[in-house]
Amino acid sequence: MAKQRDPAAPPKAAGARPKAAKRAAEAAVAAAQAVARRRGGQTIRTPEIIDEILERISAGESLRGLCSDGHMPAWRTVMDWLRSDPDFAAAYASAREAQGDVMDDRIMEVAEAVRQGAMDPQAGRVVLGAYQWRAERLAPRVYGSVTNVRHSGGVAVAPIEMDDDHAVRAANAIIDGVRESRGG
Repeated sequence: MAKQRDPAAPPKAAGARPKAAKRAAEAAVAAAQAVARRRGGQTIRTPEIIDEILERISAGESLRGLCSDGHMPAWRTVMDWLRSDPDFAAAYASAREAQGDVMDDRIMEVAEAVRQGAMDPQAGRVVLGAYQWRAERLAPRVYGSVTNVRHSGGVAVAPIEMDDDHAVRAANAIIDGVRESRGG
């Protein structure tokens, strides 16, 4: 004979799986916290979070990409930290410069893939151009295409003495040279 259910007892679904319900509630809280963090909720700044940001940036990851992880601060929060903390800003700049080395490594990987025939040369050219552009901007002293030359020391200028006749001949020679270079 079938057992009759007591009408005063709670429904089976409510008490049948307390661990599953607890896990679901914890997941809902974590999701709500992640949404709040992305909408401007406060993130506690810890040395571990700072280290992870710097490590992931220097490994080549984008700031927006790493900030999309649920346990990481929002992008705006990190930008605020960069503006308010010169030490963090300097470490972040160093991590970005190290990212230039990652771009260089990726350039070599793509070039090798094209050489082996694993990547279409035209696609490789596009990817190489993007990585080269990033490397030049992230580490311009190493990968930049412009060389800065700085002069230190003095420049001595001595006047040249010449008579009027010599000055006229020199000026005419310069004028004749300009006319010849223009084809006329």
